[in-house]
Amino acid sequence: MAIKALKQNVSIREIQKMIHQWKNRGINDPTVTKLLDLHLGMPAYMNESGIYPLCNFYYIRIALKFSYTTALITAVTDCHTFGLIWDEGHTKIIAFYSPLWYHKSDKETKNVQQDSAQKTPQDSAQDSAFFNNVSSG
Repeated sequence: MAIKALKQNVSIREIQKMIHQWKNRGINDPTVTKLLDLHLGMPAYMNESGIYPLCNFYYIRIALKFSYTTALITAVTDCHTFGLIWDEGHTKIIAFYSPLWYHKSDKETKNVQQDSAQKTPQDSAQDSAFFNNVSSG
């Protein structure tokens, strides 16, 4: 089943305003284009709800050519455009989303947190690689 964006049309003025906000927040030109890709949607890296989950952060980093996974997370948090989903202790981001693709509700956020808690050994290996990148980035 293919996921669809919540908002099918985005005005040019709205995109220009968002890019100007990013520039004012210190986001550089190469990162602006990467964030724009994420904002407009990269469904291959989203779950069925339209959220970019932790297990795909590394792959998003590779696809968008961020130097480190931490650079991806820093860009996503610094631009203040994406919704962030934190772990229960509010110590790490476990997912993020574009408002064009997902609308946050408390019930769905809890489901995302529960899904991330139910990990397979492969997921744990990916998380270890993520945390190694975070600590070395």
